[in-house]
Amino acid sequence: MTALTSSRSIWELIWTCFRSTTGFLTGVVALALGFILWLAKPTTTVPLPCVIFTAVLVVWIIAALFESVRVAFRGIRAPLPEVKISYEEPRPGGGTDFVLLMEPSELFSHGIGVSIFSLSAEGYERFIGFGQVLNIQDNGKIQVRVGSLFPGLDELEAKIRGRETLTLKSLRVKPSMPIAPGRRMEELSHE
Repeated sequence: MTALTSSRSIWELIWTCFRSTTGFLTGVVALALGFILWLAKPTTTVPLPCVIFTAVLVVWIIAALFESVRVAFRGIRAPLPEVKISYEEPRPGGGTDFVLLMEPSELFSHGIGVSIFSLSAEGYERFIGFGQVLNIQDNGKIQVRVGSLFPGLDELEAKIRGRETLTLKSLRVKPSMPIAPGRRMEELSHE
């Protein structure tokens, strides 16, 4: 079961969860039989098997709704994607920037600003710089251009550019950027 995405409606999620908890054929038969029984006259006596069948149908629907809520909350609590590798990219005005390639995540979208942190061995996340999502590839992987790291982080930058595995695993890229309205990432990186 995939996590709830912004492109899926709640009805699509409920239908997907209903199918996963009941099976397609069972769900269609139960819905059709329920509709037929609904058309019966109110004075008609309903046999016990129909009551039992309807009760089972109600339980299945409730199970599908609970599954929908569980899947939706799992999607909301999605973890930050892992940084897999870094690449050197030529800058249009000369020089090079580096790009981080991350695992797919529903938290990111094209063009958003990101904050970059480095996780220490003690579990402290140190704010080290800014970036911007360049592209979300067809396979879902995310390309983040690192705009700049803060001054004094030359050794860390060399490790990132050198693709040191432990350093890349310690990076946390978050889909937000503490910037005042109207200011661009480039303005902050040169302060």
